[in-house]
Amino acid sequence: MINGGSVMFVFVVGHAASMLSILLIAGTMSTDDFGKLSSGLAVQNYIVLLGSLGLRTLATRDLARSPDRISSIWGTLWGLIGPIGAAVALAGYFAAASIFSWTPDEMWMFVWLSAGGWFSMLSLAPLLDAVGRQSGSVASVALPEVLFLVALVAGLLTGHLIWLGAGFALKWVLASTLQAVVLWRATRPECLQVSRDVLQSWRKSAPWLLATALISHLPFAVSVVLVRSLQDASEAAVTGLAVQIATVLLLVAGLAFRYVQPMLRTADDLGSNRVRIAIQRICGGLVGVWLLGTVAAWILTSYWLPATFHQTWPTFFFLLTAALFGGSAYMLWAMLNALEMALSILAGYSAGAVLFLCAGLLLIPSHGHLGGAWAVCLATLATVLVMLREVRRGLRQQQLQPVPD
Repeated sequence: MINGGSVMFVFVVGHAASMLSILLIAGTMSTDDFGKLSSGLAVQNYIVLLGSLGLRTLATRDLARSPDRISSIWGTLWGLIGPIGAAVALAGYFAAASIFSWTPDEMWMFVWLSAGGWFSMLSLAPLLDAVGRQSGSVASVALPEVLFLVALVAGLLTGHLIWLGAGFALKWVLASTLQAVVLWRATRPECLQVSRDVLQSWRKSAPWLLATALISHLPFAVSVVLVRSLQDASEAAVTGLAVQIATVLLLVAGLAFRYVQPMLRTADDLGSNRVRIAIQRICGGLVGVWLLGTVAAWILTSYWLPATFHQTWPTFFFLLTAALFGGSAYMLWAMLNALEMALSILAGYSAGAVLFLCAGLLLIPSHGHLGGAWAVCLATLATVLVMLREVRRGLRQQQLQPVPD
């Protein structure tokens, strides 16, 4: 049996390999080419989010409640995401073609990314968590990341856009395939089938979950695209790398969210000393990661990265600060869930998304990647402020409710 410490170690190794791969690519490619790659990855990540239809959260919830329904839950999940995700990937390809002025190499890179993105939509990592196979979940992601890094170091993957697109695609294909094999071995489903009952149970919740996911990811994902569209690929390279580094802080916050969410089942749990101490420690940990990230970004932009990235540390600083706000929003999300205020979560992220688009269109043309970082930072701060107001409102309403005899 693999303990929690081992799972965390594998998780850290996988994401460290991913970050090192990005830094190696940024250090060896031309700035324009890295900007093109960053734009492609940003678009593809958002397409994967859209093509997943918000269903993995529902599938994970239902599988945790009824492990014996694995055949219908898994079958319905893939039965929906498979064809719809393929259509979304194809539509995303043509949408990106209309936004960017593609070179032939960039076009073929995006073909590979689109194909790999479809496999990412079929990822079963959350379902592995639901059946107690967290080790398989993290290992299926870590192994492809390590192999990708080894291929880069060994020179098997060059800095050419087409080869890198193929490398990213194969990495995603391997991860999703490993997850399917591990889940199959763990649950031994008889036959995957699309279930009408499962479809009915998902129909009401899926649109809200998808809307929340798309809006919550919009500032970080779209910032690279806006900078590329309103400026150029070299500006997008800075934003793309800064977003990748900031994402590490968001991943840590996501782990903290998964840890604290089971503690906040009802509104009464918000008054628990255990919950209060846990949230205080998580917030302190996030601030510590933010400090480490800002120092690391200063070292990278001053000494490691090519000259184009010199003097760009403020962009990294503001995007890391935005990630800190984003991590705080995760904690408020868990509190609003306990208060049964799901619409307030959507309202908070919607306010941030609207502010990001307005600020981005205003600031990016004149300030480039720094303007994009300011826009993301303002958006995540607005989300936190709106959610915090809603949490306070929910707590006041709880206090005003009559105590049953």
